[in-house]
Amino acid sequence: MTVKVIYFAGIMFSLVLLTFQTQVIADITMEENTDRPGQDYKTFELDTPDPELCRDACAEDPNCQAYTYVKPGIQGAKARCWLKTATPSSQSNNCCVSGAKTAQTDKPKPPEVGGISSSVSLEPDTNRPGQDYKNFELDTPEPELCRDACAEDPNCQAYTYVKPGIQGAKARCWLKTAAPPSQSNNCCVSGMKVAQTDTLAPPTKGDDSVNSYCKNYADTAMKQINQRIDNKCEPIDPSEEMWKPDYDHHYNHCLAVEEDILDSINMMREQWLDVYCPKTESK
Repeated sequence: MTVKVIYFAGIMFSLVLLTFQTQVIADITMEENTDRPGQDYKTFELDTPDPELCRDACAEDPNCQAYTYVKPGIQGAKARCWLKTATPSSQSNNCCVSGAKTAQTDKPKPPEVGGISSSVSLEPDTNRPGQDYKNFELDTPEPELCRDACAEDPNCQAYTYVKPGIQGAKARCWLKTAAPPSQSNNCCVSGMKVAQTDTLAPPTKGDDSVNSYCKNYADTAMKQINQRIDNKCEPIDPSEEMWKPDYDHHYNHCLAVEEDILDSINMMREQWLDVYCPKTESK
């Protein structure tokens, strides 16, 4: 009897675990013969050429919004997985399998009074351009979803919700590391955390007070970006914040983000260059 009870309990636990895993994976699409280039922050080889391994890696990483699995023999002998901070446009290509996380429409919203959303403003007909570190589509055109995403993310200090039909068929949410100046524009709804202080002034490169780590980070970023530009590799999309050719942007981003994440971003740029835009040898 005891053995049967333990066996039955084990089966039930396995079914619960399987149900939970299926629910998580079901929130990520799998698009055969599809590439989604750009917005990468992490890449790694796969010993087993299985696109589900790449999909599952994205499912388990809260920073991942989309992924692209590259088949063996294209970027090396083994398959490769690329994880992305946002959802780039899809392109038909039999090199790859891609996918994106879908919006969680059934997620309960934070309380409006006394809860986390009450500390984030909601500014109709307002745009706050710049300082972006993450963006994603919204299946439901509700600015409150963008506000709540900012409220729940400790790295987010402000947001801009862009209405459907402006940056694509669906609405789009932009999360920001600082609160840029507001601009009147009926394209958008924006807001900022109440505790947000004034936006940092752009640093002066020759100022001795400039944080040495962030100066080195921004210098490295600009060298990598200039390599992509000078070698005339794939054009930089305006939504690719990590490739933005702006020293001040990368320095201010550094001030708001932990060093291990910044080191990972520099590594991702370097790996992208090695694959798509290697240095040309001078003759």
